[in-house]
Amino acid sequence: MTTHPRTLVRTAIATLLESALPAAAIYRSRSRPVGRRDGDPQAVEIFTPRETSQRGAGTPGKYERMISVAIAGHVTGGGEDPADIADALALKIEQALEADGTLGGVAIDCALTGTDMALDGSAWAGAAFMQTWDVLVTSEI
Repeated sequence: MTTHPRTLVRTAIATLLESALPAAAIYRSRSRPVGRRDGDPQAVEIFTPRETSQRGAGTPGKYERMISVAIAGHVTGGGEDPADIADALALKIEQALEADGTLGGVAIDCALTGTDMALDGSAWAGAAFMQTWDVLVTSEI
């Protein structure tokens, strides 16, 4: 294996979302705030914060990995309710990943496990959400 499975998963999700969300800036990870500061009305960040692994019985070097993927969406209001815009963006992400649960053949399956929402009206009219997905992959070391 030349590329870690987490990298493959982030890349596959980014590719799917770039097609499904042409108006959004897609980031495979970020170290600074996005959204209004970059001038993007919609931005999506993809992280892989956690993974659990189980070695296959009798198959040294072969692992089944459950990779936790966090997808953060950031939107600005632009005269509309930011919560509604965030919900619409979240739905498009859900539809894109459910339409190709194998992420282009990288995964066995993926499933949405939760979503957290936040609104910010202090300095700008915006909203953010964090979706958590479980992605099952197999790999060999």
